[in-house]
Amino acid sequence: MIDRYEDLMVRREALSEECWRRMQAVQDRVHQDAPLMPVSWRSEGIVLHPDGRLTVNVEEFDGHHRRRRYCLWSELDGTIREMPAPAEALKQVAFSPDPRLVAGGPEPGKGQLSRLARRHLGQAAAEAWLGLLCPAVRLIRAEPGDPVVAQLGGLPTLPINSWPVWPGNGPLGHVLTIDCASLAALMPGWDMPDSGRLAFFYFDGLSYFHTGGNGVGSWDPATQQGAQVLWLHPEESTPADLTHVATPAPPGLTPFPAVALTAVPVLTWPDASDPKLRRVWDIAGLAQPASQWELLPAVESLYEALRDKWHARPGHQVGGHPDPVQRGDSVQREAEKIERAVRGAGDHADGWRLLAQVDSDDAAKMMWGDIGKLYFMIRPDDLQARRFDQARFTWQCS
Repeated sequence: MIDRYEDLMVRREALSEECWRRMQAVQDRVHQDAPLMPVSWRSEGIVLHPDGRLTVNVEEFDGHHRRRRYCLWSELDGTIREMPAPAEALKQVAFSPDPRLVAGGPEPGKGQLSRLARRHLGQAAAEAWLGLLCPAVRLIRAEPGDPVVAQLGGLPTLPINSWPVWPGNGPLGHVLTIDCASLAALMPGWDMPDSGRLAFFYFDGLSYFHTGGNGVGSWDPATQQGAQVLWLHPEESTPADLTHVATPAPPGLTPFPAVALTAVPVLTWPDASDPKLRRVWDIAGLAQPASQWELLPAVESLYEALRDKWHARPGHQVGGHPDPVQRGDSVQREAEKIERAVRGAGDHADGWRLLAQVDSDDAAKMMWGDIGKLYFMIRPDDLQARRFDQARFTWQCS
């Protein structure tokens, strides 16, 4: 005969496994289409009753932000059954994002960059170059157990009738959503909103039903409606029971596969064609290159070393310096070109900040031209005022 204590432990283990199985089933079902959708599970611990039964009270939070409370019972013969939930148990609850940091791959520290810069540029130029380093957040594929802070592709969560459309062309594809609170906790002083989400959309004519034209880009400012940024703030939008539901794609639009992303803080450096570097060479007493397409030999060797040591692909990123694909084509200058055409005037090219960079990514079946990148740029005053409709878009490919 099995000892009563051993039998109790066997039933307890089986009840714990059933709780875990149910939790994984909820997560898998929700995250299949929307990795960023909050999913949570809580229990009060397993309780042994005088008659020998084991019970555990469970609170299950699904992808629609609804709470379901129920009790799992383990009978004396090991049978596990679920007791009906009270009718009043289904209601809305608020979630707080988890801003935990999980380290990803190796990223350069300031000490490593300092040694490399001095080796190639010399003391004065290296100090000026290091002064331009800018913190950012790299978005990498989330592994099991990583906090999910962003969603590449998949379905966004939008208010009713708000899916972005480019008039005369069609609906825009959802390429990225980031959780503002999670990213703000990793980017203090960057002016990122500390609530809601930022959703990025882009009209990829190759993937949908666009039949003419050259797509969206800095070459034609009239195409800027083909890329949009939405700040989704549930408290100021539709009712809470609708704003967190994954929004079906409009007819004719096939969503990109969803990929869950976690965050890694990084240091970024200006591209060799960045307008700010012209002042660095002046400070360091170095000769200016003859054109934006040329680099000083020392600068060429520095940037070759940087590419060899730390070239991240895919390079999804929030904040920091953009990483252009094409040599000599500053993303800031492209944003400034659009601004001057749209508003008739603009800031200096170095007045632009990278809001988000979305790389080509096989996991999400995203290919921007020939392994290109999308760039959403914004001016500091528009970021501070939350005027995300004033963001400018450009993209580059090799």
